[in-house]
Amino acid sequence: MYEQIALIIVYAIIGAGLKYIDEIYDTKSFKFKYVYILSTAVGLLMGYVMTIDINSFIILFSVIISVGITGKIDNEAFKLVASLALLLPVFSMIFIPNISINLLPLLLLSIAGVHDEYLDEIGDKRRQSLLTLRPFMKIMIIILCVLGFFEIVYIFAFFSFDIFYSIIGVYSHKKGKKK
Repeated sequence: MYEQIALIIVYAIIGAGLKYIDEIYDTKSFKFKYVYILSTAVGLLMGYVMTIDINSFIILFSVIISVGITGKIDNEAFKLVASLALLLPVFSMIFIPNISINLLPLLLLSIAGVHDEYLDEIGDKRRQSLLTLRPFMKIMIIILCVLGFFEIVYIFAFFSFDIFYSIIGVYSHKKGKKK
């Protein structure tokens, strides 16, 4: 029970951290001063959870794949996050070589994530916030839970990632309007 709550909180922190970093570059709503410290912390947290939990590896790696394919790893801070997030689990796989990764959920989530990123981009350009809700990965997580690939806690974890990502975006826009 406590592990599941911790997982949900960790996903929320990662989602909030990623959006905070994004807003530093995109809207300049937050100070650039600590971006690399924050990026290091978020990258290490992602890498740690990906190392200790294979389902988190699949989910968060699919997020990295999606933003990589769509060109959204577009600054040094995001490159640092992605590098650290991948370095820890890859390093651990060298020492624990018998880890098996189910490629089907990784592939399905990555495809869903790419669709979310493209839809988000269209929504931003057309100023249609409905298109920026990124539904495909959420739906795919639910489907994969129903099919038994993941436990139900991953629905709550991923939604907490997304909710806190969105909260930081809303806060950033409100902060930007006050300037």
